[in-house]
Amino acid sequence: MNRKPFTYTFGELIDRLSIVSKKDLFELKGARDELNLIMKWLEDKGMNPYLLLSIIRITQANAAIWEMEHEIRIADEQFNDAEVGKRARMIRKENITRIRYRNELDKGVHVEEKVKHLSEEIYDKYY
Repeated sequence: MNRKPFTYTFGELIDRLSIVSKKDLFELKGARDELNLIMKWLEDKGMNPYLLLSIIRITQANAAIWEMEHEIRIADEQFNDAEVGKRARMIRKENITRIRYRNELDKGVHVEEKVKHLSEEIYDKYY
């Protein structure tokens, strides 16, 4: 799709923003430039691009966390301690990303309250 952002429908724009933001997280060539273009266009149109991007990235992080936790749940006894620990660290890293974007949405309105997640229970059990 080679159209400029201003020719997208809102749905297409959100779809494109979610794809480009994922590419940006993986540092793919050209993704940051395209992301900046979309973000500037949104800002020029009076929208808060960081609000939209934060919502998308929280959703991406939650999906990744759920997938990793689900793999641990279904594999239960099949993973050795090292593999469970590796996955727990990956989940923790993704949680840091999720919290960073959630805090971007909150902008100091909410203080992070610690909740014990599956990844922490696994981490505590094996480390």
